[in-house]
Amino acid sequence: MPIHADEMSGLHNFGSTCYVNSIVQILRYTKPVVADLINETPSNETMKLFLNLLYQDADAMPFISRLKDIGFHPHMQHDAHEFMITVLDKLYESVPTKNPFEGTFETTLTCERGHTRTVTQPFTSLSINGSVKDGISELEQPEDVECKCEECDLKRMSKQTQVKPGKAICVHLKRFNASQKLTYRVPILQSWKDYELIGTCNHIGCMEGGHYTTSAFTDNGWYMFNDEHVTKLHRIPETSRLPYIMVYLLNE
Repeated sequence: MPIHADEMSGLHNFGSTCYVNSIVQILRYTKPVVADLINETPSNETMKLFLNLLYQDADAMPFISRLKDIGFHPHMQHDAHEFMITVLDKLYESVPTKNPFEGTFETTLTCERGHTRTVTQPFTSLSINGSVKDGISELEQPEDVECKCEECDLKRMSKQTQVKPGKAICVHLKRFNASQKLTYRVPILQSWKDYELIGTCNHIGCMEGGHYTTSAFTDNGWYMFNDEHVTKLHRIPETSRLPYIMVYLLNE
């Protein structure tokens, strides 16, 4: 049954803003985000309004009215993953704190003669197909690529990528292609290596329209956040077709 305690407050849906609500709720329970930003004041006015939402009971309307500042329309449906990546980028550009979702891809290229070259590239989200375990493993699978070796000019090299996450991991499940929503079922993996699941953003509906909710692990257990309605969960399912974003935190 819905609860209304301040520490578990829901968020009003202003017509098509469930994508905002779901991301706010999942970030509220991403402890490296709220702990590192509690004493920060963003230089960007819109991000000040967004940061207020992460600490409960703030009026959401001032931020909603400025969604256009970051490329979103307050009266249109938008993608929750696109919103999450955009708002995190804007937020951490406006404070001197590192984004805990930022990790690196470390890619090593090796030619047949044994020459190697390693490059690193930052990421804030892992977009995968299928389960967390299989999807991340697929990102790390070696492959042959057309690439010129800087040492010997051979034009084919082996590419091997290692995923090195930060304190938090945003796993984005590819649920949409050019023509339809992909409703494949995935295991709800409670842990991956040294990381623990703390939340999922769930999508219900189709490409043309739908609704976002969040399941988040709090100090009082798992809760479902569906706009204004907050419901305690006795458990989360072992598998589901609903997860769209899954957030993991490093055990420290």
